[in-house]
Amino acid sequence: MAAACARVWPGWISPPGSVEIAGAPILAMYPTDEHERVRHALAEADRAGHVRFETTNLRKDGSVFPVQMDVVSVRDARGARGYRVATMQDSTELKQV
Repeated sequence: MAAACARVWPGWISPPGSVEIAGAPILAMYPTDEHERVRHALAEADRAGHVRFETTNLRKDGSVFPVQMDVVSVRDARGARGYRVATMQDSTELKQV
């Protein structure tokens, strides 16, 4: 089963035109050419507990915008991955400076 965005913080303000993420497969937020990098980053988060990486997110119109992702893998009492928590920072303005 592919990982999906199960919950989204109620105060989430999606960047203009960004894809809807609640219930969507994680990779749906990224352009196809970023999928392997995202898979690698998620595996690293699962291995190390946390990962930070830069990538691009996909808008509904197919255009992309730069983001910084922080992903934490949360484990249950037996040490198995229970879920991941991710935060995204739109870095468009930072990239323009």
